[in-house]
Amino acid sequence: MAVISIQCLLQATEETLHYLWNLMIEQNTLLVSEILEKIKTHPELDVWIVQGYIPVEKIDKIAKQLKQQPKYDGMPGRFSTSAKTLVKNIYKSWFVVQRKKRNQRRRKK
Repeated sequence: MAVISIQCLLQATEETLHYLWNLMIEQNTLLVSEILEKIKTHPELDVWIVQGYIPVEKIDKIAKQLKQQPKYDGMPGRFSTSAKTLVKNIYKSWFVVQRKKRNQRRRKK
């Protein structure tokens, strides 16, 4: 999986920079952590591990439920989409690693 990163200099007022920093660090990071926690404790996790993926609708549903909380009021959709995409990529790579480990164990048996 290739990840393309762009670096840019954001020139804005101190107030705007502070607002964006709070969105990224406080709300976005917290949302990612809470989605990961919900998935980790989800009753269907074993099924997803066997399948090798989490249905996109499940992640979207979890994120939508979490965004109903007052601490996410005013969070732009772009940031929540970014959080969902990050979670999807984390689990996608984790499932690949798990599949490789399963295959190695099978070959050793």
